[in-house]
Amino acid sequence: MAPEIEIHPITDACYRDERPTLLNASEIGSLFGHGHKTLAHVTAMKRGLIEPGTDDPDSPLLERGRDFEEVAAKRVQRLRPTWKIERNTNHYVDRLNRIAAIPDYLATDPEREGVGCLEIKTVAEPNHKKEWLEGTPPLKYVLQLATQMMLVPNCTWGAIGQLIIGNFTYMMNIYTVDKRDHGAEMRLRTAAAKFWQAFDAGDQPVIDFEKDGDLIALLFPNEVPGKVVDLSTDNIIQDLLQRREHLKAMQAEFKDKLEATETEIKAKLGDAEVALVPGWRISFKTQHRKGYPVAPSSFRVLRTSRHEQDHAT
Repeated sequence: MAPEIEIHPITDACYRDERPTLLNASEIGSLFGHGHKTLAHVTAMKRGLIEPGTDDPDSPLLERGRDFEEVAAKRVQRLRPTWKIERNTNHYVDRLNRIAAIPDYLATDPEREGVGCLEIKTVAEPNHKKEWLEGTPPLKYVLQLATQMMLVPNCTWGAIGQLIIGNFTYMMNIYTVDKRDHGAEMRLRTAAAKFWQAFDAGDQPVIDFEKDGDLIALLFPNEVPGKVVDLSTDNIIQDLLQRREHLKAMQAEFKDKLEATETEIKAKLGDAEVALVPGWRISFKTQHRKGYPVAPSSFRVLRTSRHEQDHAT
């Protein structure tokens, strides 16, 4: 028996109060390692450590996507004139599994039964070539659409409208999902249940060390006075410390080389404001910065050093 789906009008309170307590369709990909954000990042957001929307470096891109949604929808309508497309105004919630979705548009097709979810994606041409391999959407978007189709009542099909933004033109692609995959939907609900079970138990998901650097300060903002962790039998920490020492030495070397290179370039410009170099644009102008008081802050600092006796052996 399918869970009951709540339908609420989209309001500011929906984004402010409801969405942080639910796994949203755009976050489902993170459960499978294919999300916009890592699983640790999503967990931190649900714990209130990160305010939704304030930490996203791609927010200008998201804003651009919203601005182009209507243009993209009109393009879809032009390519699929028999579809009836309407902007979605509802928030669909599976309270039992704590999953929610807000599709961009809903559509009907005289050749299909039921309702279709239409998700709009605005993509720069280089990202299209990089991420939309072999003409198929990235898995994170497929999972997002599958979640929407699972939650919208009477939904039997779906589509992703991709607006590709080039330097001087834009192009529209439409990827259609002809029917729901109930086996995949069961896996989505199972993954969501495992996420919330771990979340409620206070478990910490695996950290992606390449993407989650900023989260460490949020997850562990303060040290416990007097607490000592014994890593004497941890072989990985030895490798990490040696790697850090090596990388810091390389960093210092490259920093010196970079400064010397920039100094030589500045010397060639002298008191000139601009230099003419084929294939390059070079300027050496004075930049004025307004003074401002720096507020006091506190943060944890990692320092490492070798013991002499260990280094000698």
